[in-house]
Amino acid sequence: MAGKRKNRLLVLSYLATKFEPEKKYSEQDVNLILMGLIDNYVTRRRDLIEYNFLNRTDDGRLYWRSK
Repeated sequence: MAGKRKNRLLVLSYLATKFEPEKKYSEQDVNLILMGLIDNYVTRRRDLIEYNFLNRTDDGRLYWRSK
């Protein structure tokens, strides 16, 4: 199980590099970026938030890369 989590973190770390630091993205923009890289983009978007690779506003309208 630890290996699976490590692999997930490596994938999420890679995906996070596709977002410019300090730039704000709409959910649609985030989806478009992720769609070009992976199949299950909705789950990975949620994982990016859960594992603090991306942040978002409370209403989910804007996303940005964590520092």
